[in-house]
Amino acid sequence: MTNKLGVLAAELRRCQEELYYLGMEDTTVTNRRKLIISTGDISDVDGFFALAEYAKTGQDVLFIMNYPNYVQKETATYEECVTGLGFVYDADTYRTESERSIVEKVGSNSPTFINYQTLLRRYVPSNASATIAGNFNVEMKNALTDLAFFMAHRVWKEAGGNPVKLFFCIGGVNAVNPFAASQLKNELFVYADVIMRGNAKKLGNLKEGSIINNEGTSIRDGRQEIKQFIDSYQELYIDFNGSMAFFDTEWASCLTRALSKNAVRGVFVAGGVYSDQEAKTMPSIEGQLNRFSCATMNQLYHPCNTYKFFDLMHTFNANVVMITNNQVDSIETKDGDIKTDDGWKAFLSSNKISSDFMISISNAYYNSIYNPPRKPFDFYTARALVAVLNGTVLITRKRTLHYNSVYGSVIVGRFQSSWKSALKEYIDGIDTQPKDGDSGFIKNKKKKFIEEIELLKTLSCGSMTVSIPEAKLSKPSFVLELRMYGMAHRDAKSDADWFIKKFGTVYTPGNNNMLQGVPIFFKLESDMNYLPRIMGYSVLQEWIAKIKSSFILNCIVIQSVDMFGSRMGFIKFQADVFDYEGLEIPSVVFMRGGSVCVLVVIECENRLYTILTNQARIPVGMELLEIPAGMLDGDGNFAGVAAKEIKEETGIEIHKQDLVDLTKEVYGELYGTKLEGVFPSAGGCDEFMRMFLYKTTMAREKLDELQGRQTGVSEEGEKIKVKVIPFGDLARTAPDMKALSALTLYEQYNKMQYRKTQQMPGSSSDWRRLVSDDGF
Repeated sequence: MTNKLGVLAAELRRCQEELYYLGMEDTTVTNRRKLIISTGDISDVDGFFALAEYAKTGQDVLFIMNYPNYVQKETATYEECVTGLGFVYDADTYRTESERSIVEKVGSNSPTFINYQTLLRRYVPSNASATIAGNFNVEMKNALTDLAFFMAHRVWKEAGGNPVKLFFCIGGVNAVNPFAASQLKNELFVYADVIMRGNAKKLGNLKEGSIINNEGTSIRDGRQEIKQFIDSYQELYIDFNGSMAFFDTEWASCLTRALSKNAVRGVFVAGGVYSDQEAKTMPSIEGQLNRFSCATMNQLYHPCNTYKFFDLMHTFNANVVMITNNQVDSIETKDGDIKTDDGWKAFLSSNKISSDFMISISNAYYNSIYNPPRKPFDFYTARALVAVLNGTVLITRKRTLHYNSVYGSVIVGRFQSSWKSALKEYIDGIDTQPKDGDSGFIKNKKKKFIEEIELLKTLSCGSMTVSIPEAKLSKPSFVLELRMYGMAHRDAKSDADWFIKKFGTVYTPGNNNMLQGVPIFFKLESDMNYLPRIMGYSVLQEWIAKIKSSFILNCIVIQSVDMFGSRMGFIKFQADVFDYEGLEIPSVVFMRGGSVCVLVVIECENRLYTILTNQARIPVGMELLEIPAGMLDGDGNFAGVAAKEIKEETGIEIHKQDLVDLTKEVYGELYGTKLEGVFPSAGGCDEFMRMFLYKTTMAREKLDELQGRQTGVSEEGEKIKVKVIPFGDLARTAPDMKALSALTLYEQYNKMQYRKTQQMPGSSSDWRRLVSDDGF
C-alpha cells in the first residue's frame, strides 16, 4: 500500500509540473511567466554561484549543461591546429592525458584519485577497455551529466529554490578547446570527494536537448520539443556564461520566435576584452594553449554557434548586457605568498549564497591541483540579470562588441567603433618591443603576440551594440554592487544614498512608472496623479526615444506639471544623462513640445508689409511684438496648425497649401526629415519651432482693416492686437527671436531661389524695390 501511495504521489507531482510549464495558469500582465535560461557548465564553480542567485528570485530556471572539456573528434596535434583556433581530441584522450597529469601531481594513491576511480567505475566497468570504440565518449558524457545534475539541484535546494522550478537541459559538445588535453581540468576528479559523499542519481543515456525535472525524469525528450517548453513563457532572461555548444537550429528557431514577440527581455554575457585596455591574458603557448589573447570568453569553445547567437541578437536589437573580463575583480586573499580561503568564503557570505554544499564545492574547486583564478565571472552577469528581472534599471554605458565566427575573438570597442579601429586600439596596447633583460618566456610571449596580431588583421567581424554596467566588488566584504536605480534592491543602499544626494526626496508611483525602460520619479507627491497622462504624452515619448539614440538616460525626476484644461501643458524635470564616455551632462528640461510660426509678407501698392501681434508676455514682464505663432497639437500637421494660428491671431483665413515651409526649404538638403525645426532655447527647453512663409497681395483698404484688429481665443486667455508695419522695419521693431530667425531663413530662401532661377521671387521682377529704403 505504501509503495502504491508513493507511486501515485510521484505521478501527481509529475502532472503538476507538466501543467505548470505548459502554462495552465494566470498569464496576465501582472503574472507573466518568466524563465531564466542559464547556459552553464561545471568547468568553473562560479556557474553555481549564478544558479544560487537565480534560486532566490522565485522564477523558473532552465540550466543548460554543456560538456566542458572534450570534443567528439579525432585527435589533432598542436601543429595541425591554426593559432587561435583551439585543440580537438576525443574523450579517451581527455581521460588519458588528464589522469596522467593528476598522477604526476598527487600520485595514484591520493584519496581523491581513488574516489575518482571509484566514481568512474560506475560508468566504465573495471574490466572494460577505455578505448572501446565510441563507448567512453558516451559514458563520460553520462558521468558529467549526472555530476552536473546532482550539483545543480543541491545548490538550488540549499539556496532556497522551489524544486519544481529548476529544469535541467542536456546541452551540446564543444567544437574546440583552447587547452591541450594535458592541461585540462578533470571535473570528475575535482569534485570526486564531494560526489562520493552525496548520492548522485544515474539519469541514463539521455538525448541532447532533453529537459529533465527535479525528479530526474525527462519531461521533454530531445531538441525538437524545446520549442513547446520555451513558448510557454512570456519573458525570457538569458545568461551567456557557458559554451554555445547547445545552440543549434532548433534553439535558434525558438529564440527567433521569442525575439519576434519581444519575449527576450535581456541577454547577459560574460567575457570579452576592452580595446582600450592592455591585454592581460596570454597569447598561444605551444603545445598548451591555443587561443587569441582577446578570445577570453566561453564562446571560444564553439565560436560558430556563438557568432550565430550574437547575429540573432543583433538582428532583433536585443538588450545585450556585457560584463567584460577586465571588469571582474579577484576574490583571492593571501597570507604572505600562500592563498587563503578567506576571500571566497567572505564573497559567498556577503552575497548570501553561502551554504554547506556551496562551501564544499568551492573548496574543492579553488584548492584543486589546477589552481584556478579566483574570479566570480558568472556571478556578475547573474546579479545584473536578477536586477533587470526585478524591474531595476542598471546604469550602463554603450560600447560596440566585435565578434568572429571562427577564432572566437571578442573585442569590446568604443561606442560605434569599427572593427578596424577597435583592433588598432587593441593592438596598440600590446607590448611587442624587445627589451634588454627579457626572459626567454617574455621573448616567446612577444613573438606569439606578433603572430597573433598578423592573423587578427586578416579577420572580419560582426558588430553589435552592448550595454556595460558599472560593477564594483567591495573589499574586504567582497559584496558585489551594481550601480542601478531601484532603491528596493537589497544591495542598492549606496546607490540610494547617491540618488537622494543628487535629487533629494522623491516619490515613486508604484511599480508602473517605467516609460520605455526609463523610471519616472516625482518631486511632489501630488503630481503622481498625472502619471497616466505623462506616460501617454507623445512629446515625452518621442524625447526619450531621441535621447536614448545618442546618450545614456537613466531616470527622469518630474519637478512640476502644468495642465491646459484636460490637455498636458508644460512639464519641468531633471534627467540623469551620461554620454558614452561616462561624462554626466546637465539635463534640466522645460518640456512644452513643438510650435509653429508664420512670417507674413503682404504686397500692397508695390510695397511689402508684414504683420505682428502685440500680446502680454508675463515671463518677460511686458507686452511684446511677435510674428504669429502657436503650439503644436501632437498630430504632426505643422502647416495645418500654422494656418489655424494665422486665422486665430490675425483673422486672415488661408489654406495650408499656401504656406512655404522655410525650415524644410533651407535645411532640407542637410538634415532631411530628421530636423523637426529650429531650436530657440536648446539649453533648457525641448521646444522646436517650424517656420513658415505666407505671401499674398492685398488692397490698401483690406490692409488698413487689419491694423489694430483685436483677436485671440478668449477661453485660452489670449488678448491680441494686430500691428501692420513695413517689411523693412521688422528687424528693428520686433525683439522676437521667432521673427528674426524667420527673417534670416526668408533671406536664405530668396538667395536659394535666385540661384535656381536668376530672379528674385515675387510679383515684380524688381523685388528689392518693394521693401523699405533700409532693406533688411
